Amino acid sequence: MPLGLAVACGILGVVLAVARDGWMAFFFAVAVSGDIAVLPLLCLVILPTWLLVSRAPEMLVSPDPPRMTETTAG
Repeated sequence: MPLGLAVACGILGVVLAVARDGWMAFFFAVAVSGDIAVLPLLCLVILPTWLLVSRAPEMLVSPDPPRMTETTAG
């Protein structure tokens, strides 16, 4: 597997999973890998990947709920 393709697919997957924006993931993958030859393959890879993550719940970090301690438990 060519290194440019591996880097582009990794970036595509991470940006797509976090941001859920297919165009942004596509362009970041090509820009960071620096290999324009990966464009046709990324066009094939992005559609099923985007369909998988578009229905998944958002990746949000929520604060922990307050914990019950012995003094507050009564």
